[in-house]
Amino acid sequence: MKTATKKTVRKRAKKATPRRVGAQSTAKPRTSNKKTTTRRGHLVIDGTNVVCGAQDRSRLDLLLSLVVATAAEGTDVLCIFDATTPHRLQTSPERDLYRWLLTEKAHHFVQCPGRTEADLLILAEAERMHCPVVSNDFFRDREDRHPWVRDKGRVLRHQPIRDVLYLSDRALPVESDLGELRRQIEQLFE
Repeated sequence: MKTATKKTVRKRAKKATPRRVGAQSTAKPRTSNKKTTTRRGHLVIDGTNVVCGAQDRSRLDLLLSLVVATAAEGTDVLCIFDATTPHRLQTSPERDLYRWLLTEKAHHFVQCPGRTEADLLILAEAERMHCPVVSNDFFRDREDRHPWVRDKGRVLRHQPIRDVLYLSDRALPVESDLGELRRQIEQLFE
């Protein structure tokens, strides 16, 4: 039986060309400013539910830390809020950042109109995109129309404890600096 022999080809090393000190490089940079993250899935977040998940007060930093962590992994995130959310935010910087999210990042942050149940939109979008929902709601009154909410892994529970947000079995650190969170969101959702 014949065995194939492997030919090895050696490339000649390029000689380094001498450069003058202080000379400008004419080569194009290897990196670009464009993101190269490939999206690996979708996630719908019950925004008001996460913001109000802390027992002592509402916290926008919990939600935004979750968004940054999952979007940085390549997940396409959609946060849907109740119309009451701006009234639940306790500080002016939180309300300002919330308004900025709705206007400048409207592809990822949506507020339902008044007298509209956000749960209906949350479940409809999750069903349309075939993705999980982050919420502590059980959606029992919606099981007839959306039976998939009973499926394991389709509704992900969250629990904030101090400066950590537990999402199912993951521990996500919470960034409390709203300015830093805004900067990270600007970079992720260009």
